[in-house]
Amino acid sequence: MRTKESMKNEIFTLESRELNEGKKVAFIAGGINRDINKVNLNDKMKSIGEHTQYFPLVVVDGEDVVKEGLTLKDPVSGFPIDSSKANDYLVIIEGQHRYRAIMELREKDAKARRIMKMQ
Repeated sequence: MRTKESMKNEIFTLESRELNEGKKVAFIAGGINRDINKVNLNDKMKSIGEHTQYFPLVVVDGEDVVKEGLTLKDPVSGFPIDSSKANDYLVIIEGQHRYRAIMELREKDAKARRIMKMQ
């Protein structure tokens, strides 16, 4: 079992936490983080497409965010996430644009694969 102390500065993939622990991703609501800017998002998508992703995201446990009196929101819709479910989330505190860019690139790839299968 991992303890809070053993998780400090741990490197992992979000996918591994989702598969192994059911953790989902959230952002902090209420203007703590920058809003997703479409120009920045497009720039990140272009950069990642050309150079791949080299910089890690910084995440904290959702329950730690709620303990500090903050609230969570869905990273795509922006809808609030009930604080009672904070334990189910990892919250990106640095790298929101990179995360969204990667998710949009994955969606584009998935659409392209579906189109290729149909042809």
